[in-house]
Amino acid sequence: MLQHPFADIAVVTRPSTMSPSLSPADERPSVPSLAAARRWGNSPSAVHSPSLGRATSTNSPRLSPRVMSPRLSPRPDSAAIGARPAPWRLQLPSPLALPGSPRYGSPRDDSPRSTPPMTTPRRAVGAPAAPPRRNMTRVRPRILLGNDIAARSRELLHAHNVSHVLNCGRTAEHFRGEPDSPVYLSLGLRDDVAINGDELHEQLLKAVRFIDGFLKGGTDDTSVLVHCREGISRSCGVMLAYLMVTEDLELSAAMDELRSLHQKCDPNLGILMALQDWKEWHRAAAAAGRTAESDSGGPELMAM
Repeated sequence: MLQHPFADIAVVTRPSTMSPSLSPADERPSVPSLAAARRWGNSPSAVHSPSLGRATSTNSPRLSPRVMSPRLSPRPDSAAIGARPAPWRLQLPSPLALPGSPRYGSPRDDSPRSTPPMTTPRRAVGAPAAPPRRNMTRVRPRILLGNDIAARSRELLHAHNVSHVLNCGRTAEHFRGEPDSPVYLSLGLRDDVAINGDELHEQLLKAVRFIDGFLKGGTDDTSVLVHCREGISRSCGVMLAYLMVTEDLELSAAMDELRSLHQKCDPNLGILMALQDWKEWHRAAAAAGRTAESDSGGPELMAM
């Protein structure tokens, strides 16, 4: 009598909820014996189940609840299942944080974001107030240096008795054609480092003629305003050229003198390069008879 080849192998059964006669002990999956598996050449990891009709792995997590795959994560806590995810927040790079900055202050250590608060610095009690912005500076007794705000302010022009206006930029003759209008001259200089040196020399000579002609022909109580848009580059370059030829100053000495009176003097590199040889160019023009005394107050004066 032949023995069934699978007689010594325990059959692995799945728990069934349809048969109430099974006890909890019967519902547990049984593990086949190692001796029976070796007898028939089967490994314990793959055992044939007659009831299921296929090879069943005893290492499967579905059949062996005590074995857990390392790739599977543990079951989450029931309290965390209904919890909402944390809101997403933009993490700014650390260079935007300004620790110890007097304008923004120090960020809080417990803050999740390191964005500095936009606060306005407050003046300390007893500290002097910041000086108001000066739109016009008197650099010589009858010569004023300023910006376009001063040139368009009728009150400032009347307060300083401005009768001549030298505009270093393009057309900005705000009161031209009106009664008691100042005498205007517009040089049309560009605030550009690529400005042509020879063309700039011609415009500087025209400006020196205009200022010198005003000082010799006007009354002692009138003033001339030399201005550009900001009163920083072009108008300061014209004033430097005037001081260099009228007071025989070098560029560095003229710069120190003008900055001691007008602190925001800062001509661009193109103007400074043209001023390097401005005195030599002016001497050559004087030798050719093109001096301020020869034709001061010429056709450049435009009185309306």
